[in-house]
Amino acid sequence: MRDFGHVIETNQALLGVFVCFHRTKDMQVEAEKLGFASAPSGRKVPRMQIVTIKELLEEKKRPDIPEGWTPRRPSGVGKPTGRQLDAGGGVVLGWIAEQRAAASVAG
Repeated sequence: MRDFGHVIETNQALLGVFVCFHRTKDMQVEAEKLGFASAPSGRKVPRMQIVTIKELLEEKKRPDIPEGWTPRRPSGVGKPTGRQLDAGGGVVLGWIAEQRAAASVAG
């Protein structure tokens, strides 16, 4: 989780979505450390969001991405490199949404 948070910070992404098999308390604590991003509407959304596979498939939960923000994949992300496992056993699918011109980052 710390590594994913570092990727969000390094790429100056407004938010990132971490998809995993199981969410732990430690994962949530790391996600909360990144604070919130402000949408153009003024609504605040978590900069690091955690969604489990079960939530995606069974509960139809979707990441909280404000209307008008466009998910983008930085160069090199998403190319097949094999499975990357985090300490909690989840598969990192790192999806980073970025739109620097549309919003400012709030801490």
